[in-house]
Amino acid sequence: MDIFCWNVRGFNDKIKRCGFRKWFRLNKPIFGGLLETHVSSIKAVSIINRVFPSWHYDCNYEFSDLGKIWLLWHPSVSVSVIHKSLQSITCKVKLPFVSAEFVVTLVYGSNCRKVRRELWSELCYLSTSPSIAQAPWTVLGDFNQILDPSEHSSASAASSSRGMRDFLNCSISSALSDLPFCGNTFTWSNKQGASVVAKKLDRILVNDMWLSSFPNALGVFGDPGISDHSPCCVFLDTSRPKLKHPFKFFSMLNANPEFKVIISECWKSLPFQGTSMRRVSKKLKELKSIIRTFSKDNYFGIEKRVTEAFEELSHCQHALLSRPSPQAGLNERKAYEKWPLLAKAEESFFQQRSHVNWLGKGDSSTSFYHRYVKARAAQNQILFLQDVHGNVIDTKEGIMNMVLDYYENFLGGPSLLSTSTFDELSQLLQFRCSLSVVDLLQAPILNTDIQEVSSLCQTTSPRVLTVIRPSSSLPTGKQWVQT
Repeated sequence: MDIFCWNVRGFNDKIKRCGFRKWFRLNKPIFGGLLETHVSSIKAVSIINRVFPSWHYDCNYEFSDLGKIWLLWHPSVSVSVIHKSLQSITCKVKLPFVSAEFVVTLVYGSNCRKVRRELWSELCYLSTSPSIAQAPWTVLGDFNQILDPSEHSSASAASSSRGMRDFLNCSISSALSDLPFCGNTFTWSNKQGASVVAKKLDRILVNDMWLSSFPNALGVFGDPGISDHSPCCVFLDTSRPKLKHPFKFFSMLNANPEFKVIISECWKSLPFQGTSMRRVSKKLKELKSIIRTFSKDNYFGIEKRVTEAFEELSHCQHALLSRPSPQAGLNERKAYEKWPLLAKAEESFFQQRSHVNWLGKGDSSTSFYHRYVKARAAQNQILFLQDVHGNVIDTKEGIMNMVLDYYENFLGGPSLLSTSTFDELSQLLQFRCSLSVVDLLQAPILNTDIQEVSSLCQTTSPRVLTVIRPSSSLPTGKQWVQT
């Protein structure tokens, strides 16, 4: 675990501190925060030193006497606080094993909706700050507000409160979205037995730069244990088993003149026996490895290649304008021909990856494509499923077996016989074909029919052709109608 944030109300309780120490030793975080400790500023120092020996800390006691937020970090972590308020602490963080510096905002939202509006305004302001707008940013903690009606265990599916709308507008304005997570769906409960109410009050929000810098980051909401809130945990680089990705053909390969030559030569040189369809299938299978190798050799790390090609072009242009010579001219021309080919391939690659088709072909900026691809990659995954009994399945094998069982039952289960009779169904359509038309429609397709369609397709434009058999209302002979 890399980052944690946990609402442990009443950290004065020795039993809670003992339970937290066990959780702390098990998960070994090096940076995080505690919320709603209710520890006075006088006792805070001694308690922090006992629970977090040799750790550094910062708090927002200047805004609250109850210890709303404790910011804690190991000495190996570099932390610089850039903003404090009653409901949040924002800081820049540099972990020892992570090259990129990022920004973390710990949040403890007020129970009062009007006071929470100040938190929404703070987050919107911070999102436009130069030190945050261009940096990976995560906002995590207890927001004391749900974002969707489904995040309340007893709320109506159609209900929407003013607080929810304020939170939604804040997340949109700040360009923040939920980090992909697993664990508990609801993060808080009132612990009232049969009258229990559960809500998702704790969240882990991130911006686009975070998704780009930490594409494998994962949030985990653990079991509350000593608290009524689940701990918010962030793993920056999850160790997931390598999946076998399906073969994908990128259209940028078609723009490479060498690609067509290689495919043509390989297609003609692959000897396979059998029917025409079998030969085609075998050749396509063999071409997969050839296409992968060609794509890797020519376009692997396309972004880096485009940058290097442009730097090489700039260098050649500078050399040409400084000391013109035939060789400098040839180098500049060669570099100029190389760079646009790679730039167009990069644009085509990200456009196909992001499934964005509404931008004009003349718009060569790929920043939007980068953002969309990262967002899709973060969302396009199944981290856990819930079965019919409410159990959460979060292992790879469990998810695969659950999906397999579902479709086996759905597609291969017992068929239900219809209680409707043929006469009842026939009453739904008033039209009836004549007996001659019925005989005509049921007549088998002959080989001569297929041959005539094939010969006609070779002499007409490639459209879908429908054969209409002769009837009493049509002239003799087959009529071919383009549809």
